[in-house]
Amino acid sequence: MRLNAVLQIIYTILLFSPLVNGVGSLCHAKEAVETTFLAVFPGAEGFGSRTHAGRGGKIIRVVNWNDSGPGSFRAAVETAGPRIVVFEVGGTIELRSNIVLKKPYITIAGQTAPSPGIQIKGAGISIETHDVLLQHIFLRVGDEISGPNPNSRDNLQVVGSNAYNVVIDHVSAQWATDENMSTNISAHDVTFSNCLIAEGLKDSIRTDGEQHSNGSLFGEGSRNISVISNLYAHNRTRSPGFVKGNVSIAFVNNLAFNSGTKTFASFGGKAGPSVGAMVGNLFIAGPETPDKSIGFNVNGSAITGTKIYQRDNVHLGGIPFSISRSITFEVLSVQPVFIDGITVLPSTAVETHVLANAGARPGLRFTAEGDFVDERIVREVSSRSGIIPNCVQADGSPRCSKNAGGWPQLTPTKRVFLIPPQPHEDEDHDGYTNIEEILHQMAKEVEGDIHRISSENSTPPPVHIQRK
Repeated sequence: MRLNAVLQIIYTILLFSPLVNGVGSLCHAKEAVETTFLAVFPGAEGFGSRTHAGRGGKIIRVVNWNDSGPGSFRAAVETAGPRIVVFEVGGTIELRSNIVLKKPYITIAGQTAPSPGIQIKGAGISIETHDVLLQHIFLRVGDEISGPNPNSRDNLQVVGSNAYNVVIDHVSAQWATDENMSTNISAHDVTFSNCLIAEGLKDSIRTDGEQHSNGSLFGEGSRNISVISNLYAHNRTRSPGFVKGNVSIAFVNNLAFNSGTKTFASFGGKAGPSVGAMVGNLFIAGPETPDKSIGFNVNGSAITGTKIYQRDNVHLGGIPFSISRSITFEVLSVQPVFIDGITVLPSTAVETHVLANAGARPGLRFTAEGDFVDERIVREVSSRSGIIPNCVQADGSPRCSKNAGGWPQLTPTKRVFLIPPQPHEDEDHDGYTNIEEILHQMAKEVEGDIHRISSENSTPPPVHIQRK
């Protein structure tokens, strides 16, 4: 038996044991059956990353920018059965309502879009099913008056106990009026990796009067969540997230800049004790960050029994970790969330790595094909500048004088996507189909081939059990 398979079996046994994590089983048997030892794409790491996603399914082309109807993104997503969604168009798809993904086994390959890529405007994506891979898309719901309820207008949310084996990789998410990127209501086995999550709108069009601007929320019952190598910038709070009750989560090598409140990220909630691992994260105070700010905080709403492992977290300008009140709380010496194959960088390498790698198309930044919003945010993190905006663009009012510089006016483009002969065969016998090999190569092109494993590598990435 191959070492990789042996380690995976050990990992599964450990994960099922309630004695390991202190809060009960982290998985269900169904997920174990439906995952494989092969990463969903070469180099994929974290919970849920052994999903098949749309492998072997029908290949559906998105051929227009319409909100709905034949050839639209919405129609592709709503198709039943395993499927791989590719784009023959680039530019902005303006939605009138959220896309709700309810049918499982899907790969959404934004890297197939011709430059300037795909920007989703006006509404977001709600994932309520399992075995999903979403890559290389700009999600920007914005503050237009029309569209979903502004009090709950997220860019992306993974919701419900039927939402599992979900990987969100290299996605840019900005300008939500609620959360930029979240999980909730018992979603489990979910990874967010290499995303640029920034500029939640602060004093926007919400009707409840709240000033939000939130990075991520990990709501009640979210289990086996991996948050890896993401850039959080210019969010008022929840960067990299607010962890509510009864959550198991790992934060690894994230970069957070310019929180607008004293606490970048926190653990709390009364639905049950949470268990978390924070390793190698970097917090950087910005122009709107209060003095003596805190990276991770266990706040006053945390339930007795909450357990945290933390190592090599650094805050440039504040305190990396704190507990806000006396509870029966355990800081663990052994990591409680066993991480499936995550490569951990030292905190000293995080800023360079994340700024180069996070976002929908980082390999094209600062070229003629680069996205100017992502480019601006990366420059501001590097120069320790920028603001938490209230509006996407100026409208003459004092409130909107604090704005994100306006919508990118993306030129609509078209390019035929050529499906290879025998797309679901595996000519090089590495486990990935011929069509997946093309998707991997196109991903390398938009990522700049940074920290990637070659698609020609016939050996799946090893499973590391990171204990300390």
